[in-house]
Amino acid sequence: MSNKIDTSMSERFEVAFNRIHKKLQQLAAPGGNDRFSFLVKEGAKRHGVIRQYEEQLQQYARLRNAMVHEKTDVRFYIAEPHTSIVKDIEHIAGQFQRPQSALSIATAPVVYYYDYTPLKEVLATIQKHSYTQFPIYDKTGEYKWTLTSNMIINWMANNQNGDVIHLEQVKVRDLRIRKKPNEIAFISAFSDIFEAKSWRLLLLPSMA
Repeated sequence: MSNKIDTSMSERFEVAFNRIHKKLQQLAAPGGNDRFSFLVKEGAKRHGVIRQYEEQLQQYARLRNAMVHEKTDVRFYIAEPHTSIVKDIEHIAGQFQRPQSALSIATAPVVYYYDYTPLKEVLATIQKHSYTQFPIYDKTGEYKWTLTSNMIINWMANNQNGDVIHLEQVKVRDLRIRKKPNEIAFISAFSDIFEAKSWRLLLLPSMA
């Protein structure tokens, strides 16, 4: 019984470590290398939540190697991790296996406009909130493109008359540039943060 108690922290650490390792194998790009430290490094390039814990996970990989590779008996570990370390790696394992929803990390609802919206309304929003991107929909509710503050500045530079810029009749659609639109990803409201791979993902409202 005493041996069981003595190794409880090590066993909990190893279980949590293995849970994380399994999730990393699912998330990281396939390439035949399933080493924990490699998967952490590759996964951090694609997922913010892995990047958040990257340094800790690399440290835990070194601790785990010391514990397991120097193990000389089924119930014996060369090192016993501190309780705080075990709780931390168990927390990380929980974050990986039960990730937050994408909507839970959205800082605010996305402000959007229709292509017939007067430009002055957009400028008022920029002045008030300092937003720089606005998804644009047509009158049927279909997403068409993204208006950016840079587009507005360029339009103003090309349409000023002396020191005056006339905005009375200008609609959002007048600023559209006929080129490849900004890449926007539409995901389910039930998607988790691992599915929302883009760091600049816009969670756009459905017009349905």
